[in-house]
Amino acid sequence: MIKQELTKKKLKKKLSTQSKKKVPKLLSNEIKELFLEYEDNKTREAQFVKAIDKLEPIIHNLSHPKLWKDHKVTEKILRDKKEEAISKFPQILEVFEELVDILKNENYFA
Repeated sequence: MIKQELTKKKLKKKLSTQSKKKVPKLLSNEIKELFLEYEDNKTREAQFVKAIDKLEPIIHNLSHPKLWKDHKVTEKILRDKKEEAISKFPQILEVFEELVDILKNENYFA
């Protein structure tokens, strides 16, 4: 947990530093606020973005079936890591379940 907090702090600092260099100050502050909102995960919008973020690597890795077994990803591991955030949004949960079915049918899981 402590390591995760340090990583978040580093990421926030890096975002702040990069945004100051590349983005006008007003926009930089807005981006920082949105990033912190996402990290806090308290608003419905932040939770939605988090749910979409949980789907993206599944979709991306559909084109890399070997990775699933190389990394010993099981259906249980996938559900444990993704389902809580996804289950708050029925439409996203439906897509998730369809993806899990594809993964099972195509024998992706370890």
